[in-house]
Amino acid sequence: MNRRNMLLVAVIMILCTTYIFGFEYYDRMPDRLQQLSKQINVPEIKVTEVGVELSGIHYGEKLDLQTLVVKENEVIEALAHEVSCSKLCQAFHYNPSETSIEETTNQIKVSAVNKEDETPYKLTIKNQKDKNDNTYYDLRLTSMDNLEQLDMRRGRAKDLFRKWGAKPKESIYFKAELIEEVSNEKRLTLVETIFNNLKGKMINVYQDDRDSHTVAYYGYTKEVPEYIEGADGNKTNIQISFIYNEITDKTECIIAFPFYNAPF
Repeated sequence: MNRRNMLLVAVIMILCTTYIFGFEYYDRMPDRLQQLSKQINVPEIKVTEVGVELSGIHYGEKLDLQTLVVKENEVIEALAHEVSCSKLCQAFHYNPSETSIEETTNQIKVSAVNKEDETPYKLTIKNQKDKNDNTYYDLRLTSMDNLEQLDMRRGRAKDLFRKWGAKPKESIYFKAELIEEVSNEKRLTLVETIFNNLKGKMINVYQDDRDSHTVAYYGYTKEVPEYIEGADGNKTNIQISFIYNEITDKTECIIAFPFYNAPF
């Protein structure tokens, strides 16, 4: 092989290697939920449910019903992919979802719900027809034990939100159940362990005046990029709540980043 041919082969090998590396980098699936699950893992807390809530607003966006349905179908198709699929996968995967349409003079809303899957979801896209038309996107994903699939769906959903010009705000939560009421000392031990695992620090504590069985601890960690800054300048992105139920004699523990949006 002459020198010219050797040089040509070397260039081709470099280009192929660059392409393969670039494809693998693009195709890498995020594992944020799996990582958080490891960091909050303590023997006393057995997680029973993990959830992701994404919400975004595209201001000044006027959409008709047909366009909303197209966006709804984009989500259904994206969330139908398997964990083994690459991001470039174009194969059709069956994903049974119940869809609905609500149309009034002030708004159009489409919804899709999938309850049969390992990671069920609920999607709503609403175009508010007022002086300045806005589109509101909301997606809730949950799972009991398949975090790999939940991570995959979370990533695909966030890609769609960005594509639609609706920067997603995210809330992640882990729910667990503890037998019997947990003492204040035990709660503090669990909370401190979790904060240490997350390389975080406690900021404050909230005790419900009307219900002594409900308490929430708030903190901050650099391990989670999203945070909320209070009037005092403190950043917060961890919420660990304990809610004791006297009837069942069990304590629900919710670990959320940055907050758990539902009432507790």
